[in-house]
This record gives sequence, structure tokens and C-alpha cells, in this order.
Amino acid sequence: MSAGGGRLLRQTLLVWIVGGLVSNFAWEMLQSRLYVMPGSLEQHAWGCFLASLADVGILAGLYGFLMLLTRERYWFLRLSGLSLLLLAATGFSVAILVERRALERGDWRYAPAMPLVPGLGVGWSPVLQMALIPLGLAWLSHVWARRTVREVESG
Repeated sequence: MSAGGGRLLRQTLLVWIVGGLVSNFAWEMLQSRLYVMPGSLEQHAWGCFLASLADVGILAGLYGFLMLLTRERYWFLRLSGLSLLLLAATGFSVAILVERRALERGDWRYAPAMPLVPGLGVGWSPVLQMALIPLGLAWLSHVWARRTVREVESG
């Protein structure tokens, strides 16, 4: 796998950084009606972009956490139900902490349309965002990396 190691690393970075940024920006823009967002469309889009950059930082932390737990740099090569559950649950938990802190500090407010997680007072949309997007990125990484490993081994 060393011959494909550099390629695998580039693919992983592409998926988790670029894929993470694009998917989080799309999610941020789609969920924006669930927040109170003053300002122009340009200011709103810029705010969503900055939030997406912070989301990529969270993704990096989630990736690193799975790497530490599995002791494998490319943990997604052997996806298991347990690793996916840990990834989703950790993303879910981190999102709850981020949302609670931001709401307490007044960084943002929810619009009445935001569905709330019962008993937690945080929105379902941002919590699901940090549970589902990492799962999608792990799956994409898995599929792409398995193809790369097969190509390197066969060729």
C-alpha cells in the first residue's frame, strides 16, 4: 500500500476538507431559514461559509478521534457498525455542545421553525448535520480508497 499511500492521503484530505466544506456550506445555506439571520444575502452567505470552515475543523477532530480509537490512519478502509456509530454519536454530541454554547453566548438564535431536540433545547438540524455529514464522508472515503487500494495491488 506504500505506493498508493500518497494517493490515499490526497484522496482522504480531498474528501474530508473539500467535501466537508462543500457539504457543510450546502447544509448551512439550506437550514438558514431555521435561524434568525439579519443582514443581506451576501452577509448571510459569508456567515454560512465561515460556519462551514468551523465545521471542517470539527470534522478534522472527528476524523482524528476515530484515528486514535482505531489506531489506524485510514480507519474508513474497514468500516464497521461500531466505528460508524461512534462517529455519528460523537458528531451528535459535539454539535449539542457547540449549539448550547453558541445559544448561551448569543452567537445565533433559532427561528420559530427550528425543530428542537426534546430536553436539550438545541436544534435538530445542526445536530443531524454533524452526525450525518461525517457518515457520508466516511462512506465516500471508504468507497474511493478501496478502489485505490485494488488498483495499486493489481497494478
